[in-house]
Amino acid sequence: MDVAIDIVPMAAGQGGTGSGIWTYTVNLLRHLDACCPDHLEIGVLLRRGQLSALGFPLQRLKPVEVAWPGKGIVSRLFWVHLALPLVCWWKRVAVLHKLATDTPLWCPACRITTIHDFYYEFLMEHTPRERVRFYERLEQFYFEWVTRICFRRSRALLTVSAAVRDEAARRYPAARDRLIVVHHGSPPVPATTPVGRSGDVLLVYVAKFMTHKGQFQALRGVEHLAELRPDLARRVRLLFRGFSNDRTYAAELRAAKARSPLAQQIELLDYRADLGVPDLYRGATAALLLSNYEGFGFPVVEAQSQGVPVICSDLPVLREIAGEGALFVQADDPEAVAAAVLDLLDHPDHARTLREKGLNNVKRFTWAGAARQTLAVYQTVLADSVS
Repeated sequence: MDVAIDIVPMAAGQGGTGSGIWTYTVNLLRHLDACCPDHLEIGVLLRRGQLSALGFPLQRLKPVEVAWPGKGIVSRLFWVHLALPLVCWWKRVAVLHKLATDTPLWCPACRITTIHDFYYEFLMEHTPRERVRFYERLEQFYFEWVTRICFRRSRALLTVSAAVRDEAARRYPAARDRLIVVHHGSPPVPATTPVGRSGDVLLVYVAKFMTHKGQFQALRGVEHLAELRPDLARRVRLLFRGFSNDRTYAAELRAAKARSPLAQQIELLDYRADLGVPDLYRGATAALLLSNYEGFGFPVVEAQSQGVPVICSDLPVLREIAGEGALFVQADDPEAVAAAVLDLLDHPDHARTLREKGLNNVKRFTWAGAARQTLAVYQTVLADSVS
């Protein structure tokens, strides 16, 4: 087998619209399946049930089903560090593509790894020690260890943004020459782009409920908006949609919502697999993403693809991804958040221009292009391994 793509440890994500890594996995496989040349054999290592979870049949890629339960950390470690190398040896895999950094300690195949972000490092560096739970410290220890192995032993490291590439180069300077930016794609743009409905001021916040995602900043910003403009107090609605990855944080957010003078106009809705991007952003006046850390920022391109103006944190990665199609604010400044919303409401021409720039911006990001770039990396590493 020329290339094996390992998705055995993965579960269908439950983030805002499905979690970044799972969204990447599904779309990469779909478009690799469409562009894979006949002379190249690419296998997908998966466990029972994952093929149906992808939502489409594989035509050119070869599914290799593994009888593996896939539940629990012990099972995951056994697969990654023992069973996966044996499968690569048995199948004579030339190149192994890991879609995240949990790479085997040893493997007979040449490795390619996708680097999505450095969230665990960010968590430890920016969270007070007393708030980090014991199991999170164990996770951090493991991922730091396995990430070092990944950066030492991967022939190519695909980063989902230039910002992640630059961060990887700072953290692992020896890998600088092996870092390759392959941006994610964006959802398709609908034939007719909906515009926010009249009357309501609907602000949509699609993200997992986790400390770095910034939902509290949005809550404070909207409360400040209502103070500045009492005429909007009954019209504004703030809709949070995501999965409660951090249940303590989600409970704190719900308590803050209950105390808010706008409690009746704020909703916290859990992830639902049957809601796609158009459903999540339909009727929105603006989309908010006030996170402190992102590797790519899927909600930005999702909202832009639906013609929804974006207000987001002034992070280098979000400037890279959003381009000119967003308003950038200091996330911890409620006055700045409120002012950005008012800018869109009081200047319809500016909001319309922002929608147009967002729709134009997402044309830069296609899953077909990401698949072609990834395929080119496969072919380069294969050629190097032969020579």
